[in-house]
Amino acid sequence: MKKMSIRRQPEVGGMVIRARLLSAVAEVPVERFEAGGWSVDVQFLDLVGSPCLLAHGLGEPQPDAKAEVAFPRSGAWRLWVRTKNWADGAPGRFDVLVDGRRAGKTFGAGERRWAWEDGGLVTVGTRSVVTLRDLTGFDVRCAGLVFSDDPAFVPEGPWTCGPVRPTRRTTSTSSSWAADRRAWRRRWRRRGAA
Repeated sequence: MKKMSIRRQPEVGGMVIRARLLSAVAEVPVERFEAGGWSVDVQFLDLVGSPCLLAHGLGEPQPDAKAEVAFPRSGAWRLWVRTKNWADGAPGRFDVLVDGRRAGKTFGAGERRWAWEDGGLVTVGTRSVVTLRDLTGFDVRCAGLVFSDDPAFVPEGPWTCGPVRPTRRTTSTSSSWAADRRAWRRRWRRRGAA
């Protein structure tokens, strides 16, 4: 099983998030997984900014993909999964398990575009095994996972081109925050990511 460690990520601009000094973010790219019955797929590289794992079993669920992740401390961490619901009826559904415990939702049934889906808070140990479990066998797609010890953390954009941008969930319409967000999105578009 491939092993990875997380790094502490410094603050990234924007008025709304300046109060937060540091939070730990664990990015788990699909290349870190032992694929099981999944395969690394690059057909969406131009849209996603990274390869994705694809489980295609012609209707037969494929064996699990697994990765071992080292965390600086155990406890509750927020899980985000980048995936896509590619057809009506959500045929590409999958679960994420952390140390054998299922995250709070089934993934791949959300938006009809590549998006981050919130998996809620999951309990991790200092070394945890993250498992992707194919539920359908019909083109299940996962482009990566992100864990954060900040429960308000929300990833934006494809993180493989650079750091995940930490933000706070807010209803604020501060013009400086909105300007910062627009500038950030322009930067990602110039890098060729969607």
